Amino acid sequence: MGNALAVIVGILILSALAYAATLGSAVVVTAIHITSRDDVCGANGRTYTGFTTSTGGAYKAILKITNDDVPPSCTVNSVSTTTSGFSVSGARTPLTIGWDGTGRLFFTINAPTLPQKGVLIIDLE
Repeated sequence: MGNALAVIVGILILSALAYAATLGSAVVVTAIHITSRDDVCGANGRTYTGFTTSTGGAYKAILKITNDDVPPSCTVNSVSTTTSGFSVSGARTPLTIGWDGTGRLFFTINAPTLPQKGVLIIDLE
């Protein structure tokens, strides 16, 4: 029984090390998910393509936002993240988008200093 337990623990450790090796020094954002308490421009719940950057790196984001919800216009006043380790800077806000119009929201996503993989939450208000 003791040998079987040692083998299982060994397999778990090797699996964890293999997973860590696949991340290397990368931050892998599998998707960008938008939240918004006030559903600015109808953006709440939208999902965008992710990206990969180095640990501690920065990613220049451009989100295409279509206002198909709010006449005569909507305004994005702030951009933030609730995902641990990440921060947002340089957001070009306020961004006002006319009804049935499209705007591009530019900002920088600053990655954490440790490897990470998962969904990034961006909050628009």
